[in-house]
Amino acid sequence: MAGATGVGVWFFPWRRVHRDWFLVVGLSAVVLVALLVYLTGGARSVFFPFSAFIVVASGAYYRAWPLALLTLVASLGGLCYLA
Repeated sequence: MAGATGVGVWFFPWRRVHRDWFLVVGLSAVVLVALLVYLTGGARSVFFPFSAFIVVASGAYYRAWPLALLTLVASLGGLCYLA
């Protein structure tokens, strides 16, 4: 399975895909981290700081507007657990 995925990734035409389409990956990662935080103890969860890592890593790739959207979603997800 890993070999087939590697071959598929190798031959996929990445240059034709606009970079903002990868925002789906970032947003789904933020949602997944929010779900992990919810299931493992809220603000005391070991997964709580991971949303900051997603935003920092995304800062190297996205332009200003998609990064602002991702930061907003990550911030709102994190604020839910501070109460």
